[in-house]
Amino acid sequence: KGGWGYRPGRPVVPFEEVAVYLSDCAVRNINYLLNVSPDREGVIPGNQREVLEQVGRWMEKVGPAIHQTRGGPWQPQFGEFGFTYRDDQIFAHVFAGYRDRAKETFRTHAIGKHTVKSVRDLATGKALPWKLNDDRTVTNSGVHNTATPAVTILEITLNGKIELRP
Repeated sequence: KGGWGYRPGRPVVPFEEVAVYLSDCAVRNINYLLNVSPDREGVIPGNQREVLEQVGRWMEKVGPAIHQTRGGPWQPQFGEFGFTYRDDQIFAHVFAGYRDRAKETFRTHAIGKHTVKSVRDLATGKALPWKLNDDRTVTNSGVHNTATPAVTILEITLNGKIELRP
């Protein structure tokens, strides 16, 4: 499957798997240490460098969902989705195992007193249609899961700061 220990010609963990690990750690308030293993001359092998460069390009787009966020405001659903949040934004991390993925929609938990200002696919920047349901959940549509198939991150901006009860 791949690893990070140096062995010439050995495959490494693919970008998609690293993206899922990083996203899954963020929704669970866990730090993720991604290491490299240089060869005996201290050179990072090309296959490791390529994955790290892909992670860097991905983080340029989805970094706001990872950096300076907290896991929540709701518990993650293993293998399907999780959330991070900061100020007035909730980031939905929708994994490849999400049961309604084929419908190209994603439904949040109830957002309480808040209203939605906007929703967008963080990797593409594309604005997405959304609907506030009677139960105060939000249904996002047009979620194509193509920019990063392993994990799609939606940025949901609300009309006020998210405050969790102690």
